[in-house]
Amino acid sequence: MNFQFTSKIKRNLFIIIAAGLAMFVVGFLTEKNHLYTEIHSVHEGEEGLLVEYYKELPFTKVKFVEDVTVAATEAGISVDFSDLIELHKDDHHGSQHHDDFEFKMLLTPHSLETEGEHGHSEAHGDAHAEDHGDSHAEEGGHDAHAGVHHTPMETLEHIVHEVGSFNDTGHARTWSNLLVNAFFFFGIGLGALFFIALQYATESGWGVVYKRILEAIIGWLPIGAIFLIIVFVGASMHWNHIYHWMDPEVHNPESAHFDIIIANKKPFLSQWFFWLMNAVYFAVFLLFARGFRKRSLQEDLEGGTKIHMKNFAKGALFLVLFGYLSSAMSWQWVMSIDTHWFSTLYGWYVFSGIWLSATIFILLLTFWLKGLGYLDFINESHIHDMGKWMFAISFLWTYLFFSQFMLIWYANIPEEVTYYLDRFGDYKWILWTTVAVNFVIPIILLMSREAKRSKNTIIIIGSILFVFHWVDVFILVMPGSVFDHWAIGFLEVGMFVAFLGMFIYTVLNTLSKAPMLVKNHPYLDENLHHHT
Repeated sequence: MNFQFTSKIKRNLFIIIAAGLAMFVVGFLTEKNHLYTEIHSVHEGEEGLLVEYYKELPFTKVKFVEDVTVAATEAGISVDFSDLIELHKDDHHGSQHHDDFEFKMLLTPHSLETEGEHGHSEAHGDAHAEDHGDSHAEEGGHDAHAGVHHTPMETLEHIVHEVGSFNDTGHARTWSNLLVNAFFFFGIGLGALFFIALQYATESGWGVVYKRILEAIIGWLPIGAIFLIIVFVGASMHWNHIYHWMDPEVHNPESAHFDIIIANKKPFLSQWFFWLMNAVYFAVFLLFARGFRKRSLQEDLEGGTKIHMKNFAKGALFLVLFGYLSSAMSWQWVMSIDTHWFSTLYGWYVFSGIWLSATIFILLLTFWLKGLGYLDFINESHIHDMGKWMFAISFLWTYLFFSQFMLIWYANIPEEVTYYLDRFGDYKWILWTTVAVNFVIPIILLMSREAKRSKNTIIIIGSILFVFHWVDVFILVMPGSVFDHWAIGFLEVGMFVAFLGMFIYTVLNTLSKAPMLVKNHPYLDENLHHHT
């Protein structure tokens, strides 16, 4: 029996996709730029404010200074910015836009006076903290530091952040979220492909009933590859700056931005090798996915063991290739965002997250289909076996996270531990929440045999783990691409929902193209009578 991809299901998925896109548009239009300030000593006894922008400036310096002057006057501070010094400006290839590196200016007021010895910033919410996703504002929009005395220059720093909350024409958050979702959902398809190859290579009998679900999931791989290629082309064309090692200035010894560490990694972190490996990744993954699907449908018609033995050989070959390519893929696509840092466990850690996300989706889709009256050949023993995988891989992921973290943190080598310092500083609460959820919930609620067979338990726990493994990918990408200016708002939620809708649509559409139970598989009869 084939799955009926009805117009009602399609309509509901289109609604989900449209809702996600609507939220994304709202987030996209309100996306913030990167703004950093630092109180800077100009001359002895004189202070200035170093203001540093990232991406293309959406306004003129004059307009910015005027806005700051007005806001400062309203706060009771008399400011004169007639002595405006531009410190640094990058004009690459003669362009008048400042979107390749940074734009810095030093605001040095001739006079800065307030009533009394100190100024207050009670009237201003801390926009800088808001950009960090760390809301310091109390009810009523007052600064959480109200009542705390600030020097006039510190008050001015708050004002600059408030005035400087402008739209980001570089759209760093948008590009970074595109990578997060493209990689996360491509990883689910890759996890399903790995599962197919693993079952063929090990000649497992219990998972035959899941074959068509796995084949439907790998149907997303070509579409997922397109989204990833969009991100990579954008990086190569300098439309985004996710991979800052792609900027030629960091490899040029005569440039002010020369980076000796990145330059020494050029044999691996170079555009030609990056695209060469991308061609290998996509060719291997897509060709094997297409081959497994084609031979599965062929086996339904021809029967015998010839096709099965061919799949056995192909499955073993794929596992060998996947063992290297999955690690190298994670190094180039994700780890190279934090270019100075590396970990030998990183590939396995990313792989465990991919495998677990795929396992969870398989179970959630199975229960949904059974609720519609399909998959009556999948019994509690089949569910139990897949539930054991979900339980075991959760511990594998936790083990790899702890192993990587513990060794780096204990050694306390500066160039290694900085990776976690960034995440502990600006991503602390979502990082530790993700670790706790992925370790504590399975060990408490999925330990028993009954829990691994329970529909409600697996749906609730699986949904939570699924979302938090998306958050795990988010934490892998964002600290090196948007730094401390992260948030989980309309843009993030909207893009996730839109991708989820497109992913499910593709999976269900592929599922409807063939019978939901394979025919003529050598282990089919054994699998239909599987009981544990």
